[in-house]
Amino acid sequence: MHHRLIQQLRRSLEEILGEAVDRGDIKESTEADLSSTIAFRLSKKLGKTPHEIAEEISSGITLPQTFERVDAVNGYLNFFFNHPVIFPNVMADIRERKDSYGGGKKKKDKIILEHTSINPSGPIHVGRLRNSLIGDAVYRILSFYGYEVETHYYVNDIGKQIAIIAWGIEEGIKPDEKVADMHREYRQKPDFQVFFQYVAANRIFEEDTQFADRVQELIRKAESGDEDSLKKITAVAVKCLSGQKVIFQKLDINFDSFDFESQHIRSSDIRDVIDFLRETGYWRETEEGCGLDLGVFGLKRREGISILQRRDGTSVYLTRDIAYHLKKVKLGDIIINVLGEDHKFEFRQLKAILREIYKIKKPLEAVHYSFVNFEGAELSTRKGQIIPVDKL
Repeated sequence: MHHRLIQQLRRSLEEILGEAVDRGDIKESTEADLSSTIAFRLSKKLGKTPHEIAEEISSGITLPQTFERVDAVNGYLNFFFNHPVIFPNVMADIRERKDSYGGGKKKKDKIILEHTSINPSGPIHVGRLRNSLIGDAVYRILSFYGYEVETHYYVNDIGKQIAIIAWGIEEGIKPDEKVADMHREYRQKPDFQVFFQYVAANRIFEEDTQFADRVQELIRKAESGDEDSLKKITAVAVKCLSGQKVIFQKLDINFDSFDFESQHIRSSDIRDVIDFLRETGYWRETEEGCGLDLGVFGLKRREGISILQRRDGTSVYLTRDIAYHLKKVKLGDIIINVLGEDHKFEFRQLKAILREIYKIKKPLEAVHYSFVNFEGAELSTRKGQIIPVDKL
């Protein structure tokens, strides 16, 4: 309807002016329903002031029935809808199109939208849920607007948190009974079981340096491609994810693909990334490892470089994220990630590497959200202090 109203107004202006009126000559306005600056564009051509031209147009134009009036104000033309005429047409349009009313025409570009991507270390809590709600809203809006949107969930199944849980299970560490008792109604739910295990194992990780060393060794083996180590860690993530999915189903939040971080270690993706970047002029080696000097892009780190490979040859999260996004850009035309504001710098690194070094031209954007504080309570998954969405 809005598009039709603008088209009607364009035809009326073209009739009185005797020349074509561009779409940009008519815009939405805070002063009226629609406004036009065409008098300013025609001022030099006609040898008159915008005020004179606007007055002539407003006094001579024949408006469609859908417009109530036009006011000339300091060279601007302000148009006002005739709502009693428009309203029945709008209602008829809504009844005919139903849920599709207001939607955009089908777009040619496909969007790959990544959101949520919660660490599989426990149930979804109220702090983590924001990403899901924002991501799902972005999905629904873009889909309604006419885009084909494919939603992806990146499962961090080989992170330190998951390794702590996996090794805790390996050594027979019992779940934290105090935390389990606080959430006794969910004791049989797999994501809560992982959570109880995490609280207990993390306490030992922080207190026992030998246990911490064994966890780090598990991570090193997993990141080196040791299949047995990978299976130990990824099994925890799969178990936790199965419980988290229950909440997504209740919230009607759906994903087209669950992408596991470990898949890049099991394939040649990491090696391909390292081999390619090693041959660029940005590659540097330090005592901590190898990586890229992104200072020329305004992304200087205190360490001097953005580490991609540790001294022991294992990769870091950024390396795997590069590999992941190289796959995503092959799947769609626009890439969008929903991320917390604490990931702003990391996203800028990723974007600079893909755009400036890999020369990828496809848009890569992020929707960042800020953090909130809860009065009277400090939330921490590793300490067992959460407000689960199951309870909410």
